[in-house]
Amino acid sequence: MIIFVGQQPSKASQPAEALAGIAGRRLAKLIGIPYQRYLMHYRVNVNARFPGAKNGKGDGFDMLEGVGKAKELTDLTFDEDLIVLCGARGTRVFGLPYEPMKIVVLRGIKHLILPHPSGRNRYWNHPEHRNYCFALFRNEFSKLL
Repeated sequence: MIIFVGQQPSKASQPAEALAGIAGRRLAKLIGIPYQRYLMHYRVNVNARFPGAKNGKGDGFDMLEGVGKAKELTDLTFDEDLIVLCGARGTRVFGLPYEPMKIVVLRGIKHLILPHPSGRNRYWNHPEHRNYCFALFRNEFSKLL
């Protein structure tokens, strides 16, 4: 099973639909599967709601809520599962450093760290980054897709 973990819903998204919309379409394209198939995978945000702006710059983020959700997800996963962490905050709540495109094994579970798939993240503008992500899923995780 693959679990896609986002940070929090955007202002415009449905809170119950984690990593759907633009971010979900980009993820599906990056890993090379149709969007409808991507939607069949388990998707969750570590913050359940959009918290609003933080001091006029960026979005707020509830780190305690995120850490609690990360622990809950870790307790529910198995060695053969893959947790895909999308974004720096979504990674740090698992106690991992934010190192994009790195696979980390934590308590026997593989965690793949990805930059956030939103349109605001420029990492995905580079074809070599997109190609590497696509190849990684094709070579390492195709049986889970």
